[in-house]
Amino acid sequence: IVLSILSAYDVNNMHELIISSIDDLLWLRLSQIVLPNQDLMTLNKLQKLVYNEGNENRSSFNEKPVQYAMCLLLTGQFETAIDLLNQIEQFRCHAVHIGIYLHECRLLSTASKSDSPMLTATLITVDPLKSINYQRLLTNYTEKCRYDSELWQIVNYFYLLKQIRQKDGENCFIESLAVLLVKLNENDTDNLLERLFGTNRQGVFTEARILDHLDIDTNVVTANVGLYLEKHGHLELAAVLYDRAKVNFTMMIKE
Repeated sequence: IVLSILSAYDVNNMHELIISSIDDLLWLRLSQIVLPNQDLMTLNKLQKLVYNEGNENRSSFNEKPVQYAMCLLLTGQFETAIDLLNQIEQFRCHAVHIGIYLHECRLLSTASKSDSPMLTATLITVDPLKSINYQRLLTNYTEKCRYDSELWQIVNYFYLLKQIRQKDGENCFIESLAVLLVKLNENDTDNLLERLFGTNRQGVFTEARILDHLDIDTNVVTANVGLYLEKHGHLELAAVLYDRAKVNFTMMIKE
């Protein structure tokens, strides 16, 4: 009973066995009032303590990165933990898949621009919390994949971005597909056009399209990738995709 009263862990307990007067009850309630105190440990203070410890003692982090990342995760600093693990090659796979899981659980704070640094402080985050560039995390990870044999894995990682829009309204899934097309050499681009969208630069259609295996409208996605490419000056590729998506060019010109 004494411990319960002094710790005030159960403020709803009236302690009828020992409270026999109004004075006792008043004393009990007054003792349970907690005033703001700078010496009290809060979650935010604990987060800063853990974050600063890692920044000030880099040798300790380099020796035991997993333990430090665990401390960050346990104190709710998911984005910082993912970024640190992502910087170490042997832990990059774990960083990406921890990020995927947390994002699917809506526990990850993400950057609103694809060209943002991997880790940024934002107006909506409280120091030392950060936002992570989730799109960059996934697209950078797919760069290790081979386009000839692992394209399905690449597309699946991109597909995780389908519900995310940037600050300017661009869909991250569409942008990632478009950027993948333009950054490859000409032969790889032709191969990608056929396997992803079922067409080539000569306008010859094929039936097999990787995108058909996803829960999307393939023609809509193809047209939107074409629109992104058109806006960024890749008119030839845009025209090929518009043709494959059966977009009405006359209507587009009128609009």
